[in-house]
Formats: sequence, structure tokens, C-alpha cells
Amino acid sequence: MQTGSEQLKSQQKVMQARNFYQGKIDGIWGPKTIAAKVKWERSGKFAPAIPNNGFPLADRGPFPIGVRRQADGTLSCSEIELSAQLPKVEAPVAPPAVQAPPASVFPTPLANVAQPGNNDQQRQDRNKNKGDGDNGKKQ
Repeated sequence: MQTGSEQLKSQQKVMQARNFYQGKIDGIWGPKTIAAKVKWERSGKFAPAIPNNGFPLADRGPFPIGVRRQADGTLSCSEIELSAQLPKVEAPVAPPAVQAPPASVFPTPLANVAQPGNNDQQRQDRNKNKGDGDNGKKQ
């Protein structure tokens, strides 16, 4: 049985890469790690390794297909090695948000200034053109 934390971390990484373990990679063989290992053992994807009720993988194997011991004693799997070969793709950076200029930048229309379509102003202009209101009578 592996007892060093690096070896246990490597087993947690293998189980995580194979979607059995979602916990923290901490090298502690706790309840989440045991549950993940049991789930892996019962999945049918554990052969030719021998199930051992959630204990860490044995030092000598046999290991599940695609899992192998590295020179430093840790375990790796094809999923980990494949992800290490893929180029790292950074998430696209969102363009900066465009902010509207402050309200003081735009002039505020004045209420008394004649504007196109202002019926009151047009009425006043027509009345000026009619004269003093004498209805055409001469004085």
C-alpha cells in the first residue's frame, strides 16, 4: 500500500482525470477518496487491477488499463499525459465595457427655445404676422 502523500496525490489525480474523484488533491486518503476508489473498482474500468474495497492501489500492480508507475514511484494515466501534451488555451479576455458619457456632456434642450414641430411657437409666429389684432381695420 502506498503511504507517502505524493503517491496518494498521484492516485487522487488519476481518479480525478478519470472522473471518479472530485475532491481536493491533498494526499489524504479520506472518505471522499475511498468512495471514489470504490466507485472506480465497481465501474468495470478497473481491470486488470484487483479491487481492494477502496484502499490505495498496491505498489506493484497490476494497475488498471492505462495507469502506470513512473520512475519516482507516483502513478500517472493516459488522460493526464494527454492533457499535458495539449497546448494550454487561455480563456478569451472580454473587451472592456463601453460606458456612456456622463449626462453633462450632452446639452439639455431649453424649454423656451423654438424647436421644430413645437405647435405653440408656430402659433405665436402666425399671430405676429397677422398684426395687432385689428382684424385688418385701419386706424
